[in-house]
Amino acid sequence: MKLTMIALLTCLAVIPSAANEVAPAQVADGISVESAWVRPVEGNNMSEVFLVVNNATENPVTVSGVRVEGQEPGTMISAAGTALESIRIPVHAELYMTEQGVRVLVQGRFEVGSALKLQLNLSGVASTPFEALVAGAGEAPPDHHDYVH
Repeated sequence: MKLTMIALLTCLAVIPSAANEVAPAQVADGISVESAWVRPVEGNNMSEVFLVVNNATENPVTVSGVRVEGQEPGTMISAAGTALESIRIPVHAELYMTEQGVRVLVQGRFEVGSALKLQLNLSGVASTPFEALVAGAGEAPPDHHDYVH
């Protein structure tokens, strides 16, 4: 009985960690998105989008925007704070959109803890939608290194 109880508790302890893992989202042939999250910007009706775009294709890919599904694309912002029209991702490379680097500003403030549907604009064409978690101020972002490549 004691061994059965220990085995049951061990199994239950493993279930939540497996349930929290999120696989990369395939948004186009050979293009995936990982670690997507959104954070409301203090003091206005905007939110910032952060994610990792992985180009596993044999051709460079151009990201020309990120949008909340059903809206116009947001503004991509460089690490220096200037607007970007597009970003070219070389063959077998990743684009990291981070708090200190490139990020996207989108219209709206979204409920913390909710999942938001986003799309990449790949050379002007909207990708398959993927989900991004809306995080609150001070919350740790998803860790890109949790994903198996």
